[in-house]
Amino acid sequence: MMPLKMAPGVGLEPRAGVQYFHKFDDLKVAAFASTALLENPTGLFLVNLSYNPQFNDILGLSSNAEFITTVGEDGHNYSVQRLRLGVKLIGYQVGPALDLKEATNHQLEETAVSYNAGGFFKYNF
Repeated sequence: MMPLKMAPGVGLEPRAGVQYFHKFDDLKVAAFASTALLENPTGLFLVNLSYNPQFNDILGLSSNAEFITTVGEDGHNYSVQRLRLGVKLIGYQVGPALDLKEATNHQLEETAVSYNAGGFFKYNF
């Protein structure tokens, strides 16, 4: 697989990688790993898990976890985790959401952690 990634200030970045997707009843797993093909390559790892069982015609569970990490020659660059847990009512999904981010400053050898809590609303069509 040869995806292209668009990055601000960089433009299109050619990458080589592999991806995996599988559905186990109500559980879906998607994974992706790639590396840049330019000078000073970075590795990108993404895993998305969703578990969405339907209890009856009207009500179901809506859950999703997404994990994204990039690494470079100096180690960890940044990571993002997106967590969602809610209910599905007649196809609409709603509930609380939490985003976590870790960004490493290699010059200072420090990693800053931040978060954003809120809610989500989703409809698949």
